[in-house]
Amino acid sequence: MSASRRTSNQSGLIAIAAVVLLAVVAFLLVVYAFRSPQIVGSGEAPGPAPTWSAQRSTTPSSTPTPAGANSPDDQPGADRLLALSNSGAAIRATTGSCGVAVPNVSVLAAPGGAWTPISFGNTSVGEIVNLAYTADTQIDAVVRTLPNCDVTLLTSYTSGEFWALTPERLAEFTYYDADFITLSVFGNTTEPPCPQPLGIVGLAPRAVLQCSDALYVYDPASSSWQLLSLVNAEALAANDEGPALAGISGVADCDGLGIRRYDLQTIPEDGLDISCVPVLQIGAPVALDLDGDNAMIWLDDRILVSADQGVTWNDLA
Repeated sequence: MSASRRTSNQSGLIAIAAVVLLAVVAFLLVVYAFRSPQIVGSGEAPGPAPTWSAQRSTTPSSTPTPAGANSPDDQPGADRLLALSNSGAAIRATTGSCGVAVPNVSVLAAPGGAWTPISFGNTSVGEIVNLAYTADTQIDAVVRTLPNCDVTLLTSYTSGEFWALTPERLAEFTYYDADFITLSVFGNTTEPPCPQPLGIVGLAPRAVLQCSDALYVYDPASSSWQLLSLVNAEALAANDEGPALAGISGVADCDGLGIRRYDLQTIPEDGLDISCVPVLQIGAPVALDLDGDNAMIWLDDRILVSADQGVTWNDLA
């Protein structure tokens, strides 16, 4: 065999070996691609975390519920909070009990829409103390965080989609302090005039406190509470400069919850009964809010709205 033929055969064998090697490499790359996890592009906006407490074993349902119906996460017998914006958007919640029961929150983007459950992202919230719709898309929530039930403020500028811790603004709100005994009224710490307060609303720099048998108004000048009215109030709401609305049980000629208006110009004040709202069970949790002329009440499994500060009411469509 001549040297030239041996060289030709060697070149052919090298070419075949190269082709086989390329085929093996291509096969290994395909296998690796199928087994590797997909990576989400960094340009995507992160969504809210699906749960905010280790006590909660399932994520809040993302299925909206009709505007007038209970959220699927509602807990029977749980205390309720409600905050209304001047655009008609709203947020409602069961308060929860820190370390005992998890709060549940849902938002209504616009009248006629549906309630959508939300979470507080990565913050473990054990209890909601206060809710406020501060602007069209800004919601503030005074909360107690786990595991120590410390009081802090969460703020959303996206109607509840994303939240940030803003404890430096706590002095803008009224709430029960971390010891469950004292109250904070726009940065002032005070003791309540009754052993077990049921609710508090702020009218900066004043506040109205709901006790089991009376309503009180905080006077910042004397740092004391003054008796507003001896009533059994089930719910309380107020505009920043008044009036205040209270849902009163036991009102004459009202087979349900009487809505009483307090102008807060003179104290004490008898108030004016302006409407009567039928309820299935007196004493069951009720939430009420007032923003300008618009009012909203959450009672039983219904949401009612008013465009005249509680004089007339209609079911939320």
